[in-house]
Amino acid sequence: MATYEQTVQSELELLEDEEILAKLRSDSLTDVAARIAASVLVKRGREVPILTDAQRADDAGKNGAIPAVSRLRTFIFRCAKGQSTLMAAFWFGGAGLMLFTGALLATHELIRTRAMVSVLVDVIGILWIVAMVFHAVCVWRCAKNTRIYAFGQLAKVYAALQIGLWLVLVLVLVLVPVIAIAQRFASM
Repeated sequence: MATYEQTVQSELELLEDEEILAKLRSDSLTDVAARIAASVLVKRGREVPILTDAQRADDAGKNGAIPAVSRLRTFIFRCAKGQSTLMAAFWFGGAGLMLFTGALLATHELIRTRAMVSVLVDVIGILWIVAMVFHAVCVWRCAKNTRIYAFGQLAKVYAALQIGLWLVLVLVLVLVPVIAIAQRFASM
């Protein structure tokens, strides 16, 4: 079985120089893939463009985005597409999820103390579940981007268990009461 680096190397060698340069400029490659792409270009006698942080910030500024927000958006999209490393998707995505959870809990406390509508509490719960499932999907898709095959398989087990847990919870919390209500009305 080919390693991640070997697979990336063989795929990049099939591309033309301009296609590789476009991928490097778009910042859509993982760090390992970008290093391999640069080595392929060097072997072909091409010069590898090196973008400084200032140039990346200028590019982000041209798009109307703040550099930090642009980097965060790029990270989220790369994780969602499975282009980030497993470590980044699992740990940084998980840390982001914990910050998101903390913000939702703080919002929940504000809503509860101000006696706001309970629908907002339901929306917060749904947002949290969606964030958990999104994290699991990102981890699943990035599981192939690791050097140790077993870590990728463990990540897939983690993601499957996490999504399975939410499916069971939804079944228990939604379908069981709906069935009970339906049986109650049927017996009237």
